[in-house]
Amino acid sequence: MFLATIFIAYTTNSLPKLLLQLFIPYISITPGIEYILF
Repeated sequence: MFLATIFIAYTTNSLPKLLLQLFIPYISITPGIEYILF
């Protein structure tokens, strides 16, 4: 959950918040999603 918060805070500078909100549920389910996106 902590890593997801960092990922969200980091990507808010690059990705639209609307698109980011769509990834939030997937981040909660799979904590490793931030590595998959990169």
